[in-house]
Amino acid sequence: MTDSIQTGTIMSIDPKKHRIRIYKSTLHALGDPMYIQLLVSTTRRIVAVKCVDKVMSGDQSYRVNSEMLGPDNSCEIYSCSFIKELCSVVGGLEANGTYRMLGKIIETQRMAVFAMDTIQRVEN
Repeated sequence: MTDSIQTGTIMSIDPKKHRIRIYKSTLHALGDPMYIQLLVSTTRRIVAVKCVDKVMSGDQSYRVNSEMLGPDNSCEIYSCSFIKELCSVVGGLEANGTYRMLGKIIETQRMAVFAMDTIQRVEN
């Protein structure tokens, strides 16, 4: 397995609704996991979506149900604390905007990594 940039490795951020969307294409590139974790490294300025096999007590994991994906084929996660942390690190994100982050799949670690410097506003 090698690390690779995948077309469609996208995550969107909606600060107003405290929503993170991870698209089906990204989940599929990760092997259609049952559970994921959202990770942030403020020093490396990256956000990661990591596959996990099971939920552990006290763990911040999210169940992915591919049959219940949103109307735009995305997994939606709502987290006020995650969005606030991301906004404080990135700076300049307006509450009324929606933003997209581009990433790459790291197959050896079963994760998608998104650099914060790829954030682009996509709508008002």
